[in-house]
Amino acid sequence: MTEIEYVQEDDPCVIRPFSAATVPPLKDEVPHRHDFQTIMWTWTGSSTHLIDNQLITSSPGTIHIIARGQVHLFVAVSSDFTGHFVRFEDDFLPEVSAPAIKNYRQSLFSGRRSGQLLQMEQKEAPAYQTLLAEMEEEFSNPDLFAQQDTLRYFLCVLLLRLERSFRRAMPQPEIPLSITSSFQDFISMVEDSFMSEHQVSYYANALYLTPGQLTSISKQAVGKTATQVIADRVMVEAKRKLQFTNLTVKEIAFALGYVSPFYFTQAFTRRSGMSPSEYRSQFRQPNL
Repeated sequence: MTEIEYVQEDDPCVIRPFSAATVPPLKDEVPHRHDFQTIMWTWTGSSTHLIDNQLITSSPGTIHIIARGQVHLFVAVSSDFTGHFVRFEDDFLPEVSAPAIKNYRQSLFSGRRSGQLLQMEQKEAPAYQTLLAEMEEEFSNPDLFAQQDTLRYFLCVLLLRLERSFRRAMPQPEIPLSITSSFQDFISMVEDSFMSEHQVSYYANALYLTPGQLTSISKQAVGKTATQVIADRVMVEAKRKLQFTNLTVKEIAFALGYVSPFYFTQAFTRRSGMSPSEYRSQFRQPNL
């Protein structure tokens, strides 16, 4: 595999129940990227997923998130597994929405929460099941009046409830809206340009900020400098390519915008504590 393929949906928002009987044969599973945001609920049984290089096993009453661009592999599923999933494209949400919705990618689908298991409180499960059933009914009837708009606002409610659940289980310090909004703009730009642009000045100029201002915003939002945020994103992609593709270290270095494999190897070793070749040997997925 020379590159990790993206899985795409025909619909911009999909809501479906799934179970052990509807999961594709695991022998046919290959590592893939999601070209959409994904939320999964487990009602009964369990399922095991490899998300980037992290193994996660769901259990009854858990929720987990797979962010757009993460590498996913379905590893195992119990015979009694049942659950729900929601997949949606970023531009499906309404243009005018609550501030908490506008920053959902930072709050819900950032590295802090994507790939983590959230255990629902007992009272939360019925509320999620009711909302998902309504969304599923709407999704299954495309001829209904304003069906797509209704789904958009159902999705807003769902994301707000998820944010409440995560805040309860994994409290985060309150950050001013102006900071979260600016940081979200920065993250969006990094996602679009990290393979070619590694300098803070590039992003600061595009956002009409000084590098110092952007670094201050980044520190307040996630406790990291802007340089660290960019480098983290580059390293995540490097690890994905080492683990899930047959690209050489040289090819990966150039794909990630390094002028030579030497500088890539130096940066990778400094941040991960092992060389790219050592990382590949340790975490390489079989059958690629």
